[in-house]
Amino acid sequence: MPAELLELHPAVPQAWWWWLVLASLVLVGAGLAVVGLLRWRTLSRVEQTPVDDSLVRLRAAALGEIAAADQGDPMEQARLIGRAVRRFAGVAVDGDADYQTTAQLRIAAAKDPDLVEVFEISATVDRLAYRSATEAEVAALAERAREVILAWR
Repeated sequence: MPAELLELHPAVPQAWWWWLVLASLVLVGAGLAVVGLLRWRTLSRVEQTPVDDSLVRLRAAALGEIAAADQGDPMEQARLIGRAVRRFAGVAVDGDADYQTTAQLRIAAAKDPDLVEVFEISATVDRLAYRSATEAEVAALAERAREVILAWR
């Protein structure tokens, strides 16, 4: 019986170019597999996110300003220390604490508890900057300003 079927339905020879199509499909599939594997390996790597050290740099700049204000007239030292603390707080909270008066800082401190200590330093600066301040008072103010800046989170 199988011999009779071959006579009725003879094998049809395939054209040679079908082998080229098959080889091309195999090459394209292999290429896609390689590209997919490489892409998957690239995406599966955990990339290190850069650490935001802007507060550290801002803190260092403010502490440098306070250290630089360590010479000269005590009243001017108090003003420079107050300016450094206000600038630090203004940038740290992305606000305008460095441009506000003490009264405005009192209102802002009621809304934002982070600014309470900045307000207290500002009030102390106002007392020291407009009367004869002693070296001990300015040193205490500078130490308090350092504490506030170092404790800021």
